[in-house]
Amino acid sequence: MESLGKEKDRDGQITNQGIAVYGNKGSTDQHAYVQQLRERIPNFFATFIEVLEDRLTPSIEVEPEVTSGDYLSGFVQGTRQALYEKQRDSITVTIPQVNPRTVGALIALYERAVGYYASLVNINAYNQPGVEAGKKAATALLDLQRRVLQVLRNEGQPLKLALNRFTQSV
Repeated sequence: MESLGKEKDRDGQITNQGIAVYGNKGSTDQHAYVQQLRERIPNFFATFIEVLEDRLTPSIEVEPEVTSGDYLSGFVQGTRQALYEKQRDSITVTIPQVNPRTVGALIALYERAVGYYASLVNINAYNQPGVEAGKKAATALLDLQRRVLQVLRNEGQPLKLALNRFTQSV
């Protein structure tokens, strides 16, 4: 997913515009995240992805007549209701099962939604200056690592550590 959080619009004007796409799964991950969405400012839109097939083998009952898939379905519905009670908007996309086709279709759907939204607010969703800055910093660190390793190799023997007042008596 492309982040839509941008400092500048396509015209170079400071805009601090956009949204970011976050994802999580299941009830454990959603606990703190949904709490924030429910109680803080309503500047988001949530999409739930519900999968109808919970597993390929028969489901295990965790309580009489209740499977783990039933629990997950209940958590989705309950979380949507909890957000709705606080006037937080959401939709649910229901897919029959998780497989390469459905995952690919979801990725394509969200990539297009990101591009469409970006065009509406006049930003370039695919300009990633923060990502580029991280790549440049990582490249510099890896270059430094290579140079340090080369110095160590050229030394031909292990470097001796300088003794200080704490290690002299050892």
